[in-house]
Amino acid sequence: MNATGLALRVVGIFILVAVVGLGSFGAGVALERYVVSPASGTDATAERTISSLESDASDAPEVTFEMLDEVVELLENEYYYGDLDQRELVYNALEGMVNGLDDRYTVFMRPTETRMSRQRLSGEYEGIGVWVDQPDGQLTIISPMRESPAEDAGLQPGDVITEVDGVSVDGMTMEDAVGRVRGPEGTSVNLTIERDDEDPFQVTVERARIELPAVMFEMVDDIALLTVTVFGDNTVDELDQAIEDAQEAGAEGIVLDLRSNGGGWVTSAREMIGRFVDEDAGPALFEQRDVDSDDPTSIPMMPGDVSEFDLPMVVLVNESTASSAEIVSGALQDYERATIIGTVTAGKGSIQRIHTLDDGSSVQVTIAEWLTPDQNAIQGNGITPDIEVELEDLEDQDDFDEDVQLERAIEYLLNGELDDE
Repeated sequence: MNATGLALRVVGIFILVAVVGLGSFGAGVALERYVVSPASGTDATAERTISSLESDASDAPEVTFEMLDEVVELLENEYYYGDLDQRELVYNALEGMVNGLDDRYTVFMRPTETRMSRQRLSGEYEGIGVWVDQPDGQLTIISPMRESPAEDAGLQPGDVITEVDGVSVDGMTMEDAVGRVRGPEGTSVNLTIERDDEDPFQVTVERARIELPAVMFEMVDDIALLTVTVFGDNTVDELDQAIEDAQEAGAEGIVLDLRSNGGGWVTSAREMIGRFVDEDAGPALFEQRDVDSDDPTSIPMMPGDVSEFDLPMVVLVNESTASSAEIVSGALQDYERATIIGTVTAGKGSIQRIHTLDDGSSVQVTIAEWLTPDQNAIQGNGITPDIEVELEDLEDQDDFDEDVQLERAIEYLLNGELDDE
């Protein structure tokens, strides 16, 4: 595959089978490390109260968490339509509680969702190895991964998965459908496939452990193309190797492709900035933990043994570049280390902390907003590119040679400017 093909395969907002881009993650997320909350053995529910929303709280009856127990008891004793699943009642209540905050990034995640989110950051998972999307509600294969079970089974881009182990996925959410496809290494899944005008057919695929590269390296016209898909556990190690490969190849410039990168660990973003900017230049970002404060806290870069401070550099971004990817883009722009090319980024400028609960579920809580080194707010604004270049046919994944943004980036690095069109 040529370089533009490689780049465009990761440009689209795809969801990986068995590594679901959850709602919060797909929109971008900057995360602190996992925290275990001591949920068991506590009995503070009855003592905690919620302030009344009435204008005159003194005249309103007290609202307490005891009401939850009261409603559950009423449902258990009186509900007509079937038995109640207490786990579902609790999960639904928790989801409603955090949804009521009107913050799309503060979310409750069930155990399966939590596990999938972790797998996305860990760089590996167990499944069949395909990129999928859900246009028009159909679970559609965008591309099988190279040397994956899906590729070995003959699955092709454009194939529509209609049934998984005999169960129709029509009308299912992406999470539910993908959850049926994924599974332990060594087990098999039977898929019913619709392909073009052919009759539907079935294929059985044996699941395997799939390693997901966080950083992909390729040389294009003496330019090193570094495509970063996630800020996960292995991102910085893979980036260091890619930088060394670029240096050994005699690269004359670097394109850092952060398009459709939804973020990940803030630590990884700080480390990435430290690979391209000398730490003496200033902080990686600022954190605003008090909504009423005008005094944000500076957060330093995290340099490593590998660095590249000199080669000219372009960062590619789009409307799905979010969170930790915006931290990097904003810092490289503020320090004038790189030219930003593409479209305005997502504008997701908040940081979440994950608390893992006893049953494997988790709560992701917004704890701060972050600012660029020049203290520009990203939340709701995004990073505005230095050179705006639209990618018209982003959804046409068969047109791999029309990556205008990458072409303009390489042109800029080789010529120092863009030709007028």
